[in-house]
Amino acid sequence: MEINLTNKIIFKDSVYMFRDAVDPIVAQKILLQLGIDYSLKHFEPKQKLDSDIFTYNFEQLMTLNNDIKTYVYSDDFHKLVSEQTGIEVSKTLSCWASAYSKGHYLTPHTDAIKDRKVAYIFYFNAEWRPHWGGNIAFEKDDHWIMIPPMHGSMMLFDVRDSKNRHMVTPVWSDETRHICLKIDLPDTVNLS
Repeated sequence: MEINLTNKIIFKDSVYMFRDAVDPIVAQKILLQLGIDYSLKHFEPKQKLDSDIFTYNFEQLMTLNNDIKTYVYSDDFHKLVSEQTGIEVSKTLSCWASAYSKGHYLTPHTDAIKDRKVAYIFYFNAEWRPHWGGNIAFEKDDHWIMIPPMHGSMMLFDVRDSKNRHMVTPVWSDETRHICLKIDLPDTVNLS
């Protein structure tokens, strides 16, 4: 699998988006591999609604068998990430898919958990509109930078030392769903 790196956008220190990172035909194939027929019958609800720290509501698929999962566990992907971010990674910690539809969201949080170094998100959502919500937003000083989920795009961001606090804005539309593939890469130490 090849990742297109020509459309790199830097939103803030160590937050990158690669538009059209995944070829549209490959992105559509991945949607089909995930079994996306908009019924999401293999996705399970994930909710945490009673925390003062972090709440969420979305659907998750932990068991993935597709080309992109194979790729993100490869040395080629680790090399690409290291070259693009300047952060050395050598192993993928986790890879799962989440689906966002009406009422789904993530409140502000960081991904600084255990050995995580860098977080990655691939978006698969052929006809998503930014005004439907479900945008990822990163905190910057006293405001938020909102980034809509774009089909075939890849986000990557440094999560060391609680960097890059972010959220997913509430989804308002029941028109369709968007799917993101979440990948976490750990520190190169303590990988047992």
